[in-house]
Amino acid sequence: MDLNIPKMDPNSPKMEPNGPVSREAIEEMFSKLMVKIEGGYSCSECGKQTFGSKHGSSHMKRHIEAKHIPGLEFNCPHCGQTFSTRNSVARHVIMSLG
Repeated sequence: MDLNIPKMDPNSPKMEPNGPVSREAIEEMFSKLMVKIEGGYSCSECGKQTFGSKHGSSHMKRHIEAKHIPGLEFNCPHCGQTFSTRNSVARHVIMSLG
């Protein structure tokens, strides 16, 4: 059964942040806080590590957005509700339209 739910790519240009934090500032935070380690990534701010996943970089970026970038906001393109991470918006869209 096809529900025709639009696929939300958390890295889509449509998922630009709102508020005081720019896309460039987020990328700068990623480059400062993400440390490549054997088999994954580590957060230099708190020590969290991701291992064993081909998506380790994405997991670490999601962690940094959620835990270490205050004031970060993303709006749902359908209803305008505000979220602190791109993945939260994507999950909201799937749940709302599903």
